[in-house]
Amino acid sequence: MLKNILFSLSLLTATSGVVYGQSSEYWEGCGISPEKAKSALAQNIMVKVESSFTLKEKSSFFKGFESTSSESKSSDKQTSTMFLNDVESYKNGNNEFCAKVNKKKLHTFAKNKHRNLNTDYKISSLNIDDVRLKAKTIDSWLISLSFLKGLTEVFSDLKVEKINDRVKDLQNIRKKLYLQSVTINKTGAMKGHFTLKVDNKERNFSKKIYLEADKEHTYSVDGHNICKFTDTFTLAKDEDSELSVDVDDQSYPTFTISANKPKDIKFFFNGEEAKLGSAIEVPKCSGTLSYSLTYEQGLPKSNGDEVALEAGLEYDRSYSFQ
Repeated sequence: MLKNILFSLSLLTATSGVVYGQSSEYWEGCGISPEKAKSALAQNIMVKVESSFTLKEKSSFFKGFESTSSESKSSDKQTSTMFLNDVESYKNGNNEFCAKVNKKKLHTFAKNKHRNLNTDYKISSLNIDDVRLKAKTIDSWLISLSFLKGLTEVFSDLKVEKINDRVKDLQNIRKKLYLQSVTINKTGAMKGHFTLKVDNKERNFSKKIYLEADKEHTYSVDGHNICKFTDTFTLAKDEDSELSVDVDDQSYPTFTISANKPKDIKFFFNGEEAKLGSAIEVPKCSGTLSYSLTYEQGLPKSNGDEVALEAGLEYDRSYSFQ
């Protein structure tokens, strides 16, 4: 009985089974179990058939299932499936399970797959936001193309160049996909425009950023009225991380200097005369800054300090003169 069969495919691996001499019309294989039969057939047509085998009234067919065919770099098991038509299965005179496929029909199958190569494995269809899904799709395609290449090499009139080119294109895309991500969030009450950069490339806050694992990455947050924040992180393979930057902690330093006789005291802040009791914001995030208070009619005659500047500094001092 001839049936339409769904194969789950993988790279050819050595499997045990009884391989009989092939007729001019068929590839076939037999074994003591359905698994041995399909393994033997796989050796002859370079397809590993992952399927179950059932018998019904002296007729038989492979019933296809999607099953594991390889393990990808993403640590997610991948499957790749293709339909092969007209696979005949039976039990021979030795009561062995057997399966065979017509060579001409398999040749037609391979030719059709070649004809549809650009449609079935269209690069532009990989415009997928989910990086893990994109990687999984490429891994599946590469498995299928490996099968198709092996099948192509069986037939002398079919060429593998286009398959090799497509495999190369997919491999180049795949090697640039990283499966671990970092999400960097902005917190704090401060309003304004803030810019996030990771490895000197501008990125969006609160969005997954996929990067290479086991490598130190640099990130920074800059914006209106804040000191630029810079730090590093390293991602573990296949794991997601989350970081937060509180922009309130990065605000410019502010100074509030007050005294009990403000009208009689001269106040110099960073070399310039200033007003006591008012908050002064300094758009500088490192180095030092000095201020002085002078009261010529009393004691002490002068006072002041030199302060190291840093992000988020809130410097508040009150002086008393007599």
